[in-house]
Amino acid sequence: MIPTKALVLGAALVLPSFARGSDVDEDIHLQAFFENETDPGVLANVAQGFGALGMCSAVHVTGLAEDVALREEVGVAGMITNLVVDYEERSVTSCGIQNPDICMKAIWRQGVGCTLVDGMTEAELRGQELGDQSPLAPLNATEPWPLGTFFQMDEDWPADVDRKCVEDAIDLDFSVDAYRARSMLIVRNGEMMFERYSDDVNEASPLLGWSMTKTLTVAMVGILVDEGRLDLNARLGADGLVPEWGGLLNRKRDITLNELVQMRTGILWTESWHLVNCLYNSGGDCAKYYAELPLVNEPGEVFDYSTGASMLLSRIVMENRGDPELTDFEWVRARLFKPLGMTSALVEPMPPGYFGGGSFGYMTARDWARLGHLFMHDGLWEDGTRIFSQEFGEYIRTASPATTEYGGQTWILDNYEGVSDAYYMSGFRFQKVINIPSMGLSIVRHAMAPLVLSLGDFWSIRDFLDTLLPCFPEFPANK
Repeated sequence: MIPTKALVLGAALVLPSFARGSDVDEDIHLQAFFENETDPGVLANVAQGFGALGMCSAVHVTGLAEDVALREEVGVAGMITNLVVDYEERSVTSCGIQNPDICMKAIWRQGVGCTLVDGMTEAELRGQELGDQSPLAPLNATEPWPLGTFFQMDEDWPADVDRKCVEDAIDLDFSVDAYRARSMLIVRNGEMMFERYSDDVNEASPLLGWSMTKTLTVAMVGILVDEGRLDLNARLGADGLVPEWGGLLNRKRDITLNELVQMRTGILWTESWHLVNCLYNSGGDCAKYYAELPLVNEPGEVFDYSTGASMLLSRIVMENRGDPELTDFEWVRARLFKPLGMTSALVEPMPPGYFGGGSFGYMTARDWARLGHLFMHDGLWEDGTRIFSQEFGEYIRTASPATTEYGGQTWILDNYEGVSDAYYMSGFRFQKVINIPSMGLSIVRHAMAPLVLSLGDFWSIRDFLDTLLPCFPEFPANK
């Protein structure tokens, strides 16, 4: 039997900012965790939920071997829970070591991935209407990426880029065992030029983006803003978009959609503590959990990174979208995934049915690169299809009034070595899609660094770019 102190410490290692993905020092967030409740029962629930969902997605979505998933995805949570993978049912059950009768279960469903059974019965969850979730048609294997799947690195290497320099930079990233780099893909001027994978995944493996999913969610917001179904200036409580904020005396009544997108609502949130409760200990409804937290700052004044805000944003999207003949899951495929050829993409839903739009996006590295390519062109796809307006695309990558480092569900790399236009999607454990329009570069990186090492600057985006960007003639220092 594991002592309570060890259980608390072990679960605490699981807690740090699952979806933060920033370069901000995490120490204050870890400290805040210890200053909040550390009830062993709550922590055990979090560890079981994280273990069940993480293992289910790693095995049944990404396709990892069970030992790899246990070691790399689940990590310490697998040391304090018993995990049982059911390959026939495609589920995972996680039971506490101290309390083996207390269990949590995650189930896989075609086209939507895994969901934690929480806040409703398994029968109710399986009874949800998903619509047509048959696989999307494969892209043309002879047409080059992004409209097709063809890519040969040796044939497509650009003559003006130092190949050894690039490969040395990527070798360095893959050579650090603790980084656990899984994929690296580079697009230059709209064409793939580099691709590499670890031994455990390949170009067909759907990879977890963690908080990179937030930028996927804001693309859905852009679709609805362009259709006039959402207004960035809408007052979320007063206009009925968040019923929990609708009371006449509710101080959250006038928080705008813009403030929610830019994470400056003023709502109490400590990412490390509230996030894990929101995802794994909220009765399955993270959006409602966030909506019911108190206001501690004036809306609009303070940037406070919050996965709960993105979960509420995702719920707002699903409740206000058009095309009522489609289910929510069919809608995102029809309006975003299919037009971009993102045939592997899915966002695992929370139990009530809205997408886990703050954390749970999966797709191949090539499809994450397609998403990056869409943002590089401000919503205009390669075949001329406009997904969202250029104005909205510019809004996403423009810093908010509260910080120079964040725009619309997207991070901004402020003042890097003469590069003034870099912005990026960022996920826990150092997932990145980095766009640098002035250099024509989009860089995709996936990794699964150990939980306890995924704090602060263990892996630094600036250090990484220091080794890679000088390989390109467009780098300002090379001019």
